[in-house]
Amino acid sequence: PLLYWVAAVHCLIAYWLDKWSLLRGCSRPPAYNAAVIRMSAHMLPVAALLHTCVAAWTFGNQALLPSDWSPMKHFMAVLFGVSEDRYLAVME
Repeated sequence: PLLYWVAAVHCLIAYWLDKWSLLRGCSRPPAYNAAVIRMSAHMLPVAALLHTCVAAWTFGNQALLPSDWSPMKHFMAVLFGVSEDRYLAVME
């Protein structure tokens, strides 16, 4: 029964502190001009390229995401020129 009162007081204090911080601490954000938008648009292709590189490195890292040979291993061995024995030797 005592914890009900403790929880009620906690909720009441949390409500008023959140309300105070929202009304006093938050304000209208600064207005941004077109230069910021233009700079973001120019940086987007670089960010996409970096994201692609990091994703390819992450998914290609056998220590992080190990994978066995797929049913298409003969096709991939011819395509990439890597046999299963060579693959296993590199992975060891």
